[in-house]
Parts: sequence; C-alpha cells; structure tokens
Amino acid sequence: PLAAQGDDAGAAVADISRQDLTALLDTLRDPAARDALIRRIENLVALQEAAPAEGGLALARLSDRLGELAGGLAVLGRNVGAPGGILTWLSDQTTDPDRRAFWFEALVQLAIVLAAAIILWQVARVALRRPRKYVEGREAPTLWVRIPLLAVRTALDLVPLGVFAGAAYGAMAFTGPAPGTRVVLLAAANAIVFSQGLIAVARALLTPLTPNLRLFPLADRTAAYLFVWARRVINVTVYGALLAQAAFLLGLPEAGFLALTKLVGLIVFVLIFVFILQNRASVQAWLAPEDPDRPSTLAVIRNRFAEVWHILAGLYLAAAYLIWALEVAGGFAFIARASVQTVVILLAAWAVIALVRVGAARA
Repeated sequence: PLAAQGDDAGAAVADISRQDLTALLDTLRDPAARDALIRRIENLVALQEAAPAEGGLALARLSDRLGELAGGLAVLGRNVGAPGGILTWLSDQTTDPDRRAFWFEALVQLAIVLAAAIILWQVARVALRRPRKYVEGREAPTLWVRIPLLAVRTALDLVPLGVFAGAAYGAMAFTGPAPGTRVVLLAAANAIVFSQGLIAVARALLTPLTPNLRLFPLADRTAAYLFVWARRVINVTVYGALLAQAAFLLGLPEAGFLALTKLVGLIVFVLIFVFILQNRASVQAWLAPEDPDRPSTLAVIRNRFAEVWHILAGLYLAAAYLIWALEVAGGFAFIARASVQTVVILLAAWAVIALVRVGAARA
C-alpha cells in the first residue's frame, strides 16, 4: 500500500509543472499575496458549503425529476407501439384453432353462469320491491331522518347484488371451469359487482328519483344528470380496467396491457373533460357575483375565475392523467397535498369573507 501511495504521489507531482511550484512558493513567501490566497480559499470553502443547500440540491432535484420524466416518456413511447401487439394478440385468438375452441367454451360457460346469476338477481329485486318502495315513500323532513332511510334503501339495493355475486361465484365453483375460462368468468362477474356497487353508492348520494331522501339541495334534473354521468364514468373505468387485466392474464403482452390501461384512462379523462365543458356556462353563472354593477376586488377576482375555471380544471385533469400515464414518482402525493391545501385556503377565505360581511352589516 505504501508503494502504491508513493506511485500516486509521484504521478501527481509529475502532473504539476516546475513553474507552478515556483509561483506557489513565491505566493507563500509574500505576506500580502499569502493573505489574499487564504481569503480566496476561505471564500471558496464558504461557497462549497452553501452550494449543496441551495443550487446543488435544486440541481439534484431537477435532475431527479428529469430522470423520472425521461423514464415515463420511455414507458409511454414503448406503449405507443403496443397497439400492434394488441392487434397481433387479437389475431391469434381468432386464427389459432386452440384459442377459438377456448373462447367458444369460455363464452358458453359465461352465458350460462351470468344467465343464472342475473335471473336470481332480478328475482331478489322483485322480492324486495315492496319494502324498497315503502322506504322511498316515507316523509323525511330532516337530515337525521333521511340518513337512516337512505341507508336502508341502499342496503335493499345491495342485497340483490350480493345474491348475484353469490350465484355467480357458486356456479363457477360448481362447474369447475378451466383456469383460463375461470379468468374470463371472474372478470365479467367482478365487473358487474364492482360497477353496480359503485352505482348504488352514486344513487345513494344523488337520489335522482327520490327527492324526499336527497341529502344535497339539488334539482331533480340536476341530480338525474349527475347520476347519468357518474354511471357512465364508473362503467368505463371498471369494465375497461377488468378487461385489460383479464386480457393480460390470458396472454396479452405487458406493453399491450399498459397501452390498454392508459387508453381506458384517456377515455375517462375525455369523458370528465366533456362533462366540464357541458357545465361551463352554469358554473360560470354560479361563480360570478350577483351584482356586477358594483365591482369590487372580490367581484373582479370571481369574474376572472368564472371565465377561466374550465381551463384550470382541464389543466388539472391533464396534469393528473400525465402523472399517472408517465408513472411519475410522488406525483399523486404532490397533487393531493396541493389540492387539500387549496381547499383549506378557499374555505378559510370564504369564512373570513362571511365574517367580514356579517360585521359590516351589523356596523
């Protein structure tokens, strides 16, 4: 080790010229030049200590974010070419005799299982129709009466769905399908159970056909409109996601699975953006101040926000979709934190404004 250190030192000395060493000796012999060199070295040390806390960390964070973005773009780029793999996989399902036989058997068993489960589902709904109508017809003048009645009505909606799930899973256990066929049956049954369960929750929150049980002050037309859109988004999300998972388990390449998943997410994003555009004017009218003839700072801010709210909402959705599609690490946590902070700030501002109005009115 000592010999190696000597060799390294010798190489380092060889790299330094005789002229440099002479200049360094002259600097050290001159008191003024020596003091200037010491001050210069101290400044460089201070800059080195401050750099990691400021520019160094900022550059490191920027480098990490660019690396994550590059990785996400690479994944997205690989997925762009995946539709060709999806088409190849679909072609194999129709041209390969073994795959055609598999799909014929799977579809036949799927029809049998779903037919039996749906029949029992409808029988359970008919059996519970009378108690459901009784609950829906009750008068609920206060919120404390509506909540338990709505909980009972939602339970009566979910009981037939539980009968469907039990019948479907029981039929699969009884028939004992092949592993591939079981994947198809489970995907279809789970899609129906999950989507109908979420739709039941949306029906409980909006109650489009039972205004006497409605928790929120919504007009009948608005409640029905929101329920239609909620059902639309739920169906696309649930059926699309489970279809992609089932295809992946049945041999769809991973790139094709990722591309199909991103496509489902894009469709959901487009649906929500269309919903925002459809309600642009109504939300703008709701956000604008009631008395535009008496402008104030708050009224100007509300007017400007009302004019661009749909653009901000679209950018928010686009950012959320890109973070998910590009798989940016920590992106959703940042959006969630920023969203919560924004809501807290808006609520605090609303409370302050309300207090100021009350105080001004009393004064």
